[in-house]
Amino acid sequence: MLLGNSSTIENNHIDALVKLTGSNLQRDIIMPMSYGSKSYCEVVKKYISDNNLSNINLVEEFLEYDEYIELISSCDTVFMNHIRQQALGNIIFNIYIGMRVFLREECPTYEFLTKNKIKVFSINKFELEPDEFYKVLSDEDKLKNRINILKVWGVEIIDNKTKNFIEKIL
Repeated sequence: MLLGNSSTIENNHIDALVKLTGSNLQRDIIMPMSYGSKSYCEVVKKYISDNNLSNINLVEEFLEYDEYIELISSCDTVFMNHIRQQALGNIIFNIYIGMRVFLREECPTYEFLTKNKIKVFSINKFELEPDEFYKVLSDEDKLKNRINILKVWGVEIIDNKTKNFIEKIL
């Protein structure tokens, strides 16, 4: 599974690890930490070490684009524990390729995606029902997510929005 997108405190990595390990989750966890705060990364590494969490792969080096895509594509679940909007490109990419994405309900991204009928899962509910984490997203839900993503970010949609914007300002 993929946890977070960078070495920034807004990812709330330790809070997420407490939730995940408290549920006895038996998953390998990939944590991209190649940019952001080095001191924050050290705090997270200390927490991992102090709690003997051996199933975590901290990615501290920048990867080539193809390597990064291959790495995150190896996951089937994404856990983004942000409260503010962050990592939208990663989130949309992961939803588009069929991953289950867990977000906090307080995050504006959660509200935006659900309002646009893009199926994401609540970290808040994960705490109550950790078994939900192991369920697979149906092919029907994957297809609906792709269609709804394209309704918001498809090339034709973006072209039309750009043309309309330019017409308004001219």
